[in-house]
Amino acid sequence: MSSIEGWIKLYRKILLSDLYRSLNAKQKIVFFTLLLMVNHQSRRWEYQGEIYRLQPGQVVTSLAKIRAMSADCEVSIQTVRTTLLKLEKWGFLTNQSTKKNRLITLVNWEFYQGDREESTKKLTNNQQSTNKELANHQQSDNKELITNKNEENVKNDKNEENEKNRHLCSSTHSKQTWFERIEQHYLKRRGKGMDLTTKDIQAIHSLLNEGFTLNDVIEGIDYAFNRFQPKHKKDEIQSFRYCEKVIHDLAAKRDWKTRGGLRNEEDPSIDSAYGKNDPIEVDFQNSYYAGVIADECLE
Repeated sequence: MSSIEGWIKLYRKILLSDLYRSLNAKQKIVFFTLLLMVNHQSRRWEYQGEIYRLQPGQVVTSLAKIRAMSADCEVSIQTVRTTLLKLEKWGFLTNQSTKKNRLITLVNWEFYQGDREESTKKLTNNQQSTNKELANHQQSDNKELITNKNEENVKNDKNEENEKNRHLCSSTHSKQTWFERIEQHYLKRRGKGMDLTTKDIQAIHSLLNEGFTLNDVIEGIDYAFNRFQPKHKKDEIQSFRYCEKVIHDLAAKRDWKTRGGLRNEEDPSIDSAYGKNDPIEVDFQNSYYAGVIADECLE
């Protein structure tokens, strides 16, 4: 039986989830492809004298294989990589890679697709066992890991405790909402492309983890794009990391003014636009942007 035979349960309420709404069109294709690719039944096999096992909700695959299974010419390797990182940040999956393969585990898959009563008892121990096996052998470059056939799964009982666990990272809901608004605003100001790079995603999360607010980041993005002066028609902001550096400099600038750096002490605002005669602004324009642009050209 082919590994793509069988079916999965798909809950309508996924359309209302914050995770699903955070994905763009191409990322949603990858999202559903992963749901259809993972195994539905435990499977063991022997390789070089060792016994390996995949649990339901796991698949050993590669970026290229996921892209091929997506069956969409607009889904690139970068789209797959970005989607995996995004889904991992949400806690939807775990992603462990070797030099040639990667083990993807959809969190709580067995509970929502299989026998809930049985999976509730086994899910944690089984996944830890598989992850340990992969970690112990991740230096083996030539493992021929094979995905296996999917079996039909039934029974759709309710379980309040696990349903609560499924709503991932509720304490970070606001931060994730901020991430989405930052992503949308940056892509809108950039005016091209639909995806963030892996480095862009990491940069946004880094800012939020450092304590920058949504307004800090949005204002920094606008400041960067409004003050950017292209030297030729193809000169443009190519990475969110450019904005990240601007945001850090603006924060340092605000801190300088708060400590008494304002020449006009009657002006209490540190969040408004800065005039060209501001000495730190002159330095900011003349030296800062040149350095950042040089950094981008080297990436």
